[in-house]
Amino acid sequence: MLARVAPEITIYDRVKRGVVRVEAGLRHGSGFFIDTLGGLIVTNEHVITGERALSVALDTNKRVPAQLVVRDHDADLALLRLSPSACPDCPRLHIARPDSSGVIVVPGERVVAVGFPLHQQSTVTSGIVSSVRERAIISDANINHGNSGGPLLNLAGAVVGVNTFADQSTEGGPGISGSILITQLAPLLRQAADTLPSLPVPEYAVLPTLSAAPYPLSELRAAADSVALDDYKKVAALKAGNFILSFNTPVANFVYARAEENEVTKDRRKREARAGLSEEERYSEIGTWRDWTDYVGNVTTPAVYVEVVPTQGETFWSALGRGLSASQGYVPGRAKYVFKGDLEDVQWYRNGEPVSPVVGGRTPQRV
Repeated sequence: MLARVAPEITIYDRVKRGVVRVEAGLRHGSGFFIDTLGGLIVTNEHVITGERALSVALDTNKRVPAQLVVRDHDADLALLRLSPSACPDCPRLHIARPDSSGVIVVPGERVVAVGFPLHQQSTVTSGIVSSVRERAIISDANINHGNSGGPLLNLAGAVVGVNTFADQSTEGGPGISGSILITQLAPLLRQAADTLPSLPVPEYAVLPTLSAAPYPLSELRAAADSVALDDYKKVAALKAGNFILSFNTPVANFVYARAEENEVTKDRRKREARAGLSEEERYSEIGTWRDWTDYVGNVTTPAVYVEVVPTQGETFWSALGRGLSASQGYVPGRAKYVFKGDLEDVQWYRNGEPVSPVVGGRTPQRV
């Protein structure tokens, strides 16, 4: 007797190469090819907001530039285009059409979500439609950061929505997810049809990518446990004018985690030593983190991460005023701290030659 293949498996096998990872600076989301207007890519507008350089990862070893065609901030939708040579055989997903009563999807219907959540590769989840709003589908399909822009499909494999947000429960439940009804894409498709003739066709180029093969975890652990923390402190925070440069590598990530654990648990270790606990029995802040990175996460990816952050400090007049208040017996007021610089862009060089980072961009610094 042949085993029955679940419809979710069939759908995922058919569409997975048509769902892509959309990269915009330090952010990423998902997107998918559609079978109209030459195979444009649909994604969420918030995924690409504020970024000039957009790219699409077609698989683990191929990343190509993407061209913004049109966007709609209110609908939170955008359409991108690649060079026709980038992936001519990538599947184009079919957009679901309303039935005779104008319905795309109904509560209780089973749906499938595909995308690139968190730091994961292509991932599929499924659930049922909980409710259908005027412009959105609420379901219990698991959607996380990075899923934004990916397709929500019915069991016929047609796109019924664009995955956009998750409303997580604070009481321990799984929460619910929201997807924009695919009918909201129609105005943007009409706008794209008018815009495409005036846009130059994107050139084909293969951009650098991070290696998909991580360093062996056992070797990273051994290396991190054998090095002196002081050696890594030298590059953990280098001052350059009004900026601080920090350098991270896979080994450095483990070294910094070990240093943090030593600081956090040093008193507890003394108590455990007095109690006669063996090394295996003692609490480890980093132990669970290390084990988890064996399965997920990107701290073992062979890459050098460079972070540039403006320095911060109290203003002269703030320090003077608080000092005078204290000298006269008053309680000093609040201190005013400011960033000492503003970061617009960074250019890297190797032996005098410009180097393009694999991933680059800016993110707000919260203090």
